[in-house]
Amino acid sequence: MENTLAVILEKSERLGKTAVEPEKGETDVNESNDCVDSTEDEPNTRGILNKNKIYGGYNGDLNPDDSERNFDGSLNIYRMAQFLEKQQTKNESERFVKSIWPEVRIESDLKRKGIQIKGLPDGAHKFKVYLDNSWKLVQASDVSFFYKLRQIQRALIQATIPYDLWPVKFSLMLEGDFQIIQKFIDNTVASWPQALEATFQLMDWHGTMRRPVLQFARLSPFQSEGYVNFAWRLRTAFQELPRQPHFDSAIRDMLFETVKTYMPSDWSTIQSKIRMPTAQLVEKIVIQAGIIAQMPVE
Repeated sequence: MENTLAVILEKSERLGKTAVEPEKGETDVNESNDCVDSTEDEPNTRGILNKNKIYGGYNGDLNPDDSERNFDGSLNIYRMAQFLEKQQTKNESERFVKSIWPEVRIESDLKRKGIQIKGLPDGAHKFKVYLDNSWKLVQASDVSFFYKLRQIQRALIQATIPYDLWPVKFSLMLEGDFQIIQKFIDNTVASWPQALEATFQLMDWHGTMRRPVLQFARLSPFQSEGYVNFAWRLRTAFQELPRQPHFDSAIRDMLFETVKTYMPSDWSTIQSKIRMPTAQLVEKIVIQAGIIAQMPVE
């Protein structure tokens, strides 16, 4: 288990690093941007915690404080200027956010379901949705963020709020550390993927995107805790993990080590099913824990 945790810690340290060399289709900040379209080549979809420069960074025609992206490719959440979103940039942003949070619903998802994309300018006040105060985002260190985000998105869909109004409704749930994201949404009229990218970026600055992984690695039963309760906590901890490809194999290793160490009876039954998708395997662990708990004690 300690070896697995060491691997995670090592990977976590790497994820905060960004490349300094310009890649294909990117513009070095020391070179001229004349006649360069940095979005022509294939987009970078490697994820927020491991992201290199994209979109060309600083645009020499703008004040650096109003550029769309920072020099390292991160979103400039302090800018006041609005930008007409290019289709290439839009596609990249959507893919990028999905790589962090696969449950996100984007415009194409909603069109297939027949959900309205744009609201009437003079009828926006008619679109109401109930968002529970417990879903508010206040501290960037809150590891229950993905649970809250899931509830907010579900409520927006159920209330049939037009897609282009989602960022505005979302901004009403932002306080404390997230006030800068609220201002970013208001100032730039950000799209739903842009609002989420800005939020993920802020959380990464606070180290929150990696914290659930470390907590999952250190998970152990409380004193006298039963199989079922520990299995439930294991599932909850798994569901709060950011869905990062960098962590997939390591998370499975941690899961196996945890079950082997603390749930040996469970492991003897599920080890033949380890080729299952991880989420399905976690559910099997919970089910098996319930079966074991009901067995009579000899």
